[in-house]
Amino acid sequence: MSVKVEKLENGKVKLTITADKAIFNTGMDLAFEEEVKEVELKGFRKGQVPRAMFEKRFGEARLYDKAINHCINETYPKTIQEEKVEVVAQPSIDFDYESIGKDKDFTYTAEVTVKPDVELGEYVGTKVKHLSTRVLKKDYEAELENILSSKSELVPKESDVLENGDTSIIDFEGFKDDEPFEGGKGENFSLKIGSGQFIPGFEEKMIGMKVGEDKEVNVSFPENYQVPDLAGAPVVFKVKLHEIKVNNSPELTDELVKELEGDAETVVDFEKEVREKIKLGKETQNKNAVIDKVVQVASENAKVEVPQEMVDSEVERMMKDTEAQAKQYGMELEMFLQLNGTEITKYKEQLGTRALSSVRFNLVLAAVAVKEELVATEKQYDEAYTMLATQYSMELEKLKSVFPKEMLDEQLRTQLAVDFLVEKSVKE
Repeated sequence: MSVKVEKLENGKVKLTITADKAIFNTGMDLAFEEEVKEVELKGFRKGQVPRAMFEKRFGEARLYDKAINHCINETYPKTIQEEKVEVVAQPSIDFDYESIGKDKDFTYTAEVTVKPDVELGEYVGTKVKHLSTRVLKKDYEAELENILSSKSELVPKESDVLENGDTSIIDFEGFKDDEPFEGGKGENFSLKIGSGQFIPGFEEKMIGMKVGEDKEVNVSFPENYQVPDLAGAPVVFKVKLHEIKVNNSPELTDELVKELEGDAETVVDFEKEVREKIKLGKETQNKNAVIDKVVQVASENAKVEVPQEMVDSEVERMMKDTEAQAKQYGMELEMFLQLNGTEITKYKEQLGTRALSSVRFNLVLAAVAVKEELVATEKQYDEAYTMLATQYSMELEKLKSVFPKEMLDEQLRTQLAVDFLVEKSVKE
């Protein structure tokens, strides 16, 4: 096998690979063994046709496609490994079909997009602000309200007048230019007034309605609404209020505390536990803010041309995550996005921007890890394996047998680079 490597523009490399005739002939042999299984000729049992008779009847070329695939599968991965080409997308394969034949070398080209070079700028000494982790009274009260709401229940309201904070049970249908529009209809829909679940103005204009009342609510969709036909459009919602409900939150007592998650058994211990939880949350928020800052600065100061193929691959991964999220709600992706004020085309555009930043961050972090010679320890590998074993509910040794250490390298190098940038940051 011989290989020629040429650097092209736009982060691409052209590999000219020549597989020896022995490799091609092996591919022909394997192709014949597979093809002959389905061949029947007079005088021969199925699958027992001699090679010479097969080629005379069907032609040698019938075996070429499988032989070509064999050659590529045998030589392309080896070439990538030996030439240390970091490929980030599927190759574009080309060859001269007329030059192919038994007892001949097979030459083909593979044009590939490779991992781009990163020119690092300043990435140490980033000034960062550390947020306060002090737990305020309002922090505790807000968390207490959230906890108690998990034990509360919606009960019919004594008054029949809808107020802010109430939960309404409604039928609604939206019309644009007197025509109903897709996704604008619901029956027995539960809507908490003031939640901001509907477009601006809708919930506010429902305030004051009475049970059994019908009302036409005139609102306009936001100018930046992601469904083009509705963006900025004035619409009318015909609404019928069936019922009003309010939250009936229980009183915090020692008895209730024992029913809640956690180890506390008294109100006093419960408050200590909640405050500690809030503090830990603030510490995590603070840590994440610092990470975001140092990675953002390192990325902004670096020079790198991100291949579109890497962005597209990241967008595809994000879309699959969104589809999985939609399925959790028992919804198709299109309806899930529409209820969130967007549609697939616009959503992909938004993901494209996020994906570009994500890929750029990872490239820069990888470059930092290389420059600073950051290498994971055996302990860090073990910790990563333990976490994965828990995540996938697998025995540790079984996981290691199917998940080699090399598959953890990128993740660990990225984390080491993040830790390094944080360590080298300067607190303002």
